[in-house]
Amino acid sequence: MDIHKDWHCICSCGSYEHQVNFDYWEDLDGDKNIYMTIHLVEYPFWKRLWRGLKYIFGHKSNYGNFDEFILSKKHAPALREIADILETLDE
Repeated sequence: MDIHKDWHCICSCGSYEHQVNFDYWEDLDGDKNIYMTIHLVEYPFWKRLWRGLKYIFGHKSNYGNFDEFILSKKHAPALREIADILETLDE
């Protein structure tokens, strides 16, 4: 039987647009993996098209393509548990 554990973290600002999910999987073969899924904001079609065209023609933002996730003390137990698992994984 596969072993699965997950952690769902929402940004301290309270916005559901800023969330990170961690999933730990251990399968019957002994393979162990942690996956990190980051929520990306979904834009309307025309805005995505406009941004895609700008990307195709090489437009670069002065600020890069970043968003943020504010960590707080409430995230510490999950991050500590994830770090402990990461230390046990084989290279």
